[in-house]
Amino acid sequence: MKKLLLILLCLPMIGFGQNDDILKMQNEIENTNYRMKKFHKQYFNGVFVLVTGSTIAIVGVLLPNPLIAIVGGVVTLAGNIVTINSHKWFNRDSINKKNYKSKIIKNRKRELAKLLESRSMSQEEYDEALLEINKQLQLENLLKSGSISKKAYDKEISKINKTID
Repeated sequence: MKKLLLILLCLPMIGFGQNDDILKMQNEIENTNYRMKKFHKQYFNGVFVLVTGSTIAIVGVLLPNPLIAIVGGVVTLAGNIVTINSHKWFNRDSINKKNYKSKIIKNRKRELAKLLESRSMSQEEYDEALLEINKQLQLENLLKSGSISKKAYDKEISKINKTID
């Protein structure tokens, strides 16, 4: 009986503790899918321009018309540049962080609202959580503007995360 009581008490705690990890993983997957779609679109557009430019250049060489060959060469060069530039979507620094972070914040606010509606969280706890989210946003804006250093930002964020946990 004691073991059953212990299981019933501990099992919900284990289950609720994993929500944050699941949300982080879902956001990372959404972000990766977004970047892959952007990459593929830009890459295939670049390849299309490259093939079109090569075709124009070949036609310009076969017909003794240097102007068409030059235009084809320029279009081919533009296609190469677009194709090479498409790899920026795999660089973590070039992620559209504003949209990515706003998705995370919207998901977190939605999750908090559900907890408030289900009475799993009091209004005071809800207000405190929203205050912490706003503090994080303010710190990110200060970091972007150069008002605080990365080290100070990390220190403040770790303080906020400790109070959330």
